[in-house]
Amino acid sequence: LANAFARLNDADGGSSMLLKLLANFTGDNLFNHDNDPYTSVFQMDGNMGASAAVTEMLLQSHERYVIDLLPALPTNWPEGTVKGLRARGGVEGPSRW
Repeated sequence: LANAFARLNDADGGSSMLLKLLANFTGDNLFNHDNDPYTSVFQMDGNMGASAAVTEMLLQSHERYVIDLLPALPTNWPEGTVKGLRARGGVEGPSRW
């Protein structure tokens, strides 16, 4: 759901979903699991989805020649730094806000 909130530019909704993922479905080793970190199977889709949601919150470039910088920046991320984000065409995204 964090990805959907990010795509809809609902920053705090996306942040809330990421926090729920971390609190309820992430083990001490930062692997995502389905419910119980000690008996359940590692869930790769949780890890990949979380990183995709963060990327979507910081940079969107779905339309040709349109780049949206920090489209869903949560209020609890007032400043930050990121490296390596690229928009369509290889354009580098924001590095500090």
